[in-house]
Parts: sequence; structure tokens; C-alpha cells
Amino acid sequence: MYKSISFILSFFFMFSCKPENVKAKEFKVGKVSFNYPSDWKLIEPKMIDSYSAYLTNNEDTIFINYGRYNHKIYKNKLSGNLREQIEINGREAVIEIPNSKQGFYNIYVPKLDSLDGVIIFSSPLKDRGKVAAILSSFKIDNMGNSNILDKKNFSNKNKETGLTNYEYNCLSCHSENKRVIGRSLDKSFINSKSSEWLTNYLYSDKKNYYTDIKCFQFDKKDSIVVNQMVNYLKHN
Repeated sequence: MYKSISFILSFFFMFSCKPENVKAKEFKVGKVSFNYPSDWKLIEPKMIDSYSAYLTNNEDTIFINYGRYNHKIYKNKLSGNLREQIEINGREAVIEIPNSKQGFYNIYVPKLDSLDGVIIFSSPLKDRGKVAAILSSFKIDNMGNSNILDKKNFSNKNKETGLTNYEYNCLSCHSENKRVIGRSLDKSFINSKSSEWLTNYLYSDKKNYYTDIKCFQFDKKDSIVVNQMVNYLKHN
């Protein structure tokens, strides 16, 4: 509770304690938006097929990548940051926060709809409070969660989430649009299976009979990760 209040107060004081000519501005692209102080500069390079921009106050920088060609960012296991998978207005997202005064913030929503996703991340932090106040106002379709950066909601730095596990584990052998080592995990296949079937499959011992490669088998103790993965697959 105190952490949530502190983020709200920090956002209030960010604007109220600035000179009068510094106002709150809204950043909006596609389905996502957030607020930032007008003394931060928005740079929007011209792109083809996707949107990239960054906000900076010459000390800290926030990068935004939005569109259908966002690459999967979790190719390897994570280290350092705290992270958690949460739902923001019906979309599964991975939020990362620094485990110390250094580090960076990251908001990753791979599927805002059938085409587009968004990655918003900071440079290594100089002023953690300013960046946190901006990113805590993140919204999808004008709905957000002011507690998304509240440290009490985050696990220790060694824990993976269902979504990150899916990207660095499942997508190492599968694709979402074509057969590679394993069959395609396209939407038609996922929709043809129930949540119960997918859950049992993730717990089962399985292998590709053409290549003799064994598929990763989750343990029952990984039920939180499995449930997060199934939620992501079925609801995004």
C-alpha cells in the first residue's frame, strides 16, 4: 500500500514541484498511452511498418517500440532485474523493475491484438523516481494499473514467468506461424485445444519423433508458470 501511495505521490510532485511552464503531457500510440512531463523531449524517427520513438530529459531515456515486427525479446534466461507477469486490461504483460538503484525498467506486451505488440524500456537509470512515475501511468485502451511497478508484487530475480519461459523455451523449437523443429503454435492450433489439455501437455513427457528431441517437461511445482503460459496462449 505504501509503495503504491509513493508512486502516486511521486507522480504528483513531479509535476506540482516543477516550474509552472512544465505540464503533464500524454503520449499515445495505437492502443497504449502514458503521461510524461513536458520538459521531456519526444523524438519520433520515421519508420516503415512499425513505430519507434524515445523520450529523454538528457539524463534518462525511455524507448518505445510498437508494431507487428517486434521481435521476441526473451531469447535467453533472465538475470538481474525483478520481473512478473501481470494482466493489463486483458493482455498478458511482463514487467521488469531494477533490483537496485541501477538497472532499468521494461514493459513488454507482445500481443496487444492479432498484429501489434509493444516494448517500452528505460536506459540505465539516473533518476529512478522520475522514470517510475512516468511508466506507472502506462495504459492499454485507456485502462491501466498504477501498481504495476510496486516492488511487493515482484518475485526474486531468479524466477521466470510463463511468458518469458514460452519465448526462450518453447519458441526455441516452435514458431507461431510455421513448422520448424516442432509444429506451429499458431492461433488455430491453440484455439483447438482446451486450457486443461494445454496444461496437461506442458506437464507431460514428450518428444519429437522425427528428430528425437525431447520437449521441455514442467514439474508440478511450476504450476504458477504453467498457468501463466496457458493464460497467455489462450487469451492473447
